[in-house]
Amino acid sequence: PADQYENPKFLLLDTGSVINQFYYNPGRALRRLDMTVNGRIRRIYDRIRGIYDRIRAAF
Repeated sequence: PADQYENPKFLLLDTGSVINQFYYNPGRALRRLDMTVNGRIRRIYDRIRGIYDRIRAAF
């Protein structure tokens, strides 16, 4: 589920299962980790860009 990646508590629990999966299925674990990290970065980036656009619009 996507909302799983919004919640930091789930993220911690998920990290344990990702580590387990590295052992059994490294490819899938890497993809899941990648999805989580990219989602985070993209959200932060969008927020910064939104603020930046607002500042630019003001001048």
